[in-house]
Amino acid sequence: MSATLRERVLVRVRETSWAIDANDGIISTAGLLQGFAGAGAGDRLLLFAAVAALIAGGLSAGGAKWAEVAAEREEQLRIAAVPLAITFLAPVAIETSAILVAVVVSLALTSLVAAGVGRISALRMLARTLVVGLGTMAASYVAGLVFF
Repeated sequence: MSATLRERVLVRVRETSWAIDANDGIISTAGLLQGFAGAGAGDRLLLFAAVAALIAGGLSAGGAKWAEVAAEREEQLRIAAVPLAITFLAPVAIETSAILVAVVVSLALTSLVAAGVGRISALRMLARTLVVGLGTMAASYVAGLVFF
């Protein structure tokens, strides 16, 4: 009986791991951009930072575990491109707000899908993801304000 429970837990972990990777890409890229925005960086620097974060995130997922995480990495790179696209397309006056809204929507969607697939509480998954994501972005923004 415990083997069945163990198998069910492992299946749920595998089913929701893509959301964790996607959220990591979203949060880390958006947090970095918020820090630079808080420091008063212009469009060109924000775009450069977003591209650098996207490339670094992709490379960090590679290496020794490349074969194991190839599918997850591809999904993370696609979803982490949301803050990058906003940085490129949105006017600087609304850039921070646009990134915030896009990140909340992206994290909410990935959390709700993962909760459904993993058959776990959608409200808890959403709350945890948003607290971590928005907290990371706020800390990065404040760091940018304080240090630059």
